[in-house]
Amino acid sequence: MVVAEMMGSDIGLGYIIVDSKNWFRVSDMFMAMFLIAAEYLVIYFILSFLEKKLFKWKKTGISAVVENN
Repeated sequence: MVVAEMMGSDIGLGYIIVDSKNWFRVSDMFMAMFLIAAEYLVIYFILSFLEKKLFKWKKTGISAVVENN
């Protein structure tokens, strides 16, 4: 969605990055990039938490491949 905002929107974080680049406002550009990274981290941790709670039966790592007797 950020890429779509960069291409043809006049609002949003993607637009802020492109506009800041065009007008050499580096601090605004990095602020928008930081907010995108922060949103990603929040969504990642929420989905990881939900995965642990909803899929307790799912094995991960080497224990999913190798059976221990």
